[in-house]
Amino acid sequence: MKHLVAVLWLATAAEAAPPLIVYYEIRPPYTDMRDGKLEGLLGPPAIGALQRAGIDYVLREAPYNRHMALIGRNLEPACAIGRFKTAEREALGKFSEPIYRDQPFVVLVRHGNPRLHGLRRFDKILADDRLVVAVRENYSYGAYADGLLPRAAARVLRSPASHADMARMVLHQMADLMMVTADEADSIRRSLGSIGEGLSIWQLEDMRYGELRYFYCARQVDDALLRRLNTHIPPLPN
Repeated sequence: MKHLVAVLWLATAAEAAPPLIVYYEIRPPYTDMRDGKLEGLLGPPAIGALQRAGIDYVLREAPYNRHMALIGRNLEPACAIGRFKTAEREALGKFSEPIYRDQPFVVLVRHGNPRLHGLRRFDKILADDRLVVAVRENYSYGAYADGLLPRAAARVLRSPASHADMARMVLHQMADLMMVTADEADSIRRSLGSIGEGLSIWQLEDMRYGELRYFYCARQVDDALLRRLNTHIPPLPN
């Protein structure tokens, strides 16, 4: 009898998987914690899918570089909310079905910068060796931009600073422009208060389509769990 109880206990313990760790960063308007709930453009669709799938999860806030490194090193059963799909990341982890489509990328520029006169294409901006283009360190900007950046004649300034601090770099003439999505451009500008009025938002003629965002998961996340999650992620409109 004792042997049977021990066997049953071991079987139950083996079946009881630890909760899925779900990483997020405070990054309005995409993700923000309000009254204990993950809100923003990504919070409700991500949490809604997890809950509909009946997946046991725990939310953890962590800076982008830290949680992306943890997932890439496969140290724990974890996923990050709202990451772009790249070949490098696919080699290290797994992706869900898409949960959100961004607005297209735009650039924040300083009012009256004469070096940007007439430039409305990202490929032309990167071809100008007079310019300094600020981007976030280790961020992906989608397949098109990621393919252009390594070949740029412009100086590409890869910074670990926040988007707000990068915008200040543009205002203080440390960079000519910075890349952001149209979703967050206004939020960044407003976060700077009155000095944000010195920035303009420019749409780019060669970046008309927004990128897809996914759950990005460590390899140890069970395939069956990911399939269950995918069945509860509704298709995005075209």
